[in-house]
Amino acid sequence: MESEPVQQLKTRSAGDFKRGMQLARSARRYPVKQRVTFVSRGENQDPSNGGGISENVSAGGILFLTESKIEVGASISLDLHVPTLYAEKIITLHAEGTVLRVEPAGTDHKVAAEIRFDEDPEDGFASTHTIQ
Repeated sequence: MESEPVQQLKTRSAGDFKRGMQLARSARRYPVKQRVTFVSRGENQDPSNGGGISENVSAGGILFLTESKIEVGASISLDLHVPTLYAEKIITLHAEGTVLRVEPAGTDHKVAAEIRFDEDPEDGFASTHTIQ
C-alpha cells in the first residue's frame, strides 16, 4: 500500500541553503511520526542534545517538532527510531545534516533539516536492536 505524500510546506531559504532546499524538495515526503533524537552544533550555540517527533521524512530531509532550541545553519546528527512488528525491537536510522528552517509551533519548534542517511534505509534493518 503506497502512502500519500505530505503536502510540501513553503520555505524561506537564502544563501548556501537554497540549493539544499531545492534538492530536498525534489524528494517525495512521507508522513512518519516517530521518535527522533539528535545532537546539534550551531555557530552561536554549544552542542546540545535533544529529542522530538518527526512529522515527515524524505530521502534528503526531515521535518520534526522539538522543545529544544536549534539555530538555522546548525549541523545536526540525528537518529530516527522506527518500531518493527515486534514490540521490543526498533530500527535506528542515523543521518547527518544541516538545519534549514526553524519555526515556532506553540511551545515547541518545528525544524526542517537537509539530511543524508549513513546507509541506505533498506540496510537499516540490519541495525535492529532491542529497546532497553
